[in-house]
Amino acid sequence: MKRCSKCKEVKALTEFCQDRSTQDGRARSCRLCRQKYQREHQAEIKAYWQAHRDKTRHYREVHKEKRHAYRRAHAGEERAYSAWYHKTHRRERRAYQEAHKEEMRAYQRAYNVAHSKTERGKEKNRRSCNARRARKWGNTPPERMLTRGQWDKILAMSKGRCHWCGKKCKPTMDHVRPVSRGGQHTAENVVVSCMVCNLKKHAKIITLF
Repeated sequence: MKRCSKCKEVKALTEFCQDRSTQDGRARSCRLCRQKYQREHQAEIKAYWQAHRDKTRHYREVHKEKRHAYRRAHAGEERAYSAWYHKTHRRERRAYQEAHKEEMRAYQRAYNVAHSKTERGKEKNRRSCNARRARKWGNTPPERMLTRGQWDKILAMSKGRCHWCGKKCKPTMDHVRPVSRGGQHTAENVVVSCMVCNLKKHAKIITLF
């Protein structure tokens, strides 16, 4: 249990964000107070992050693996908090969505169009599609699902060459054993392939390709 420095209420430790600068590893103010502060100072926070955008992006790229490892290690805690937040703020979220329905739809459409044209957006869509397929067929346990870090290592090891024909190519992700035939979406079952070989192989097994 801990007392919030803002509202002065005693709450469970799970109600406080993690903060390495404190002795107990938790923030001084609770999550609700932090969220209230962020809403009241939204313009100031937005201006700050816009001024430090490049520095933030550089930090995220340098510490990419560390951030991913942390999220994997605390996945259960994040899911629990997300479920609690959505349950307790359901009415507020619905009211906001109803009041800003057209604005949110327009923003999402514009974002999807702009993001889908970038290389990062295309790669993200491909990975999401592969992950959805793997979950759909139920072949891959969540803890063994291919991660971005593993895929980056596979790309680096391939040196830009197709696993099947050996030619230099624009890399695409291919499953050695197709997901539709029981293959898993794991690092052991994924290789780099050129678009021609990927389309030619399709859902064939190796002996028939």
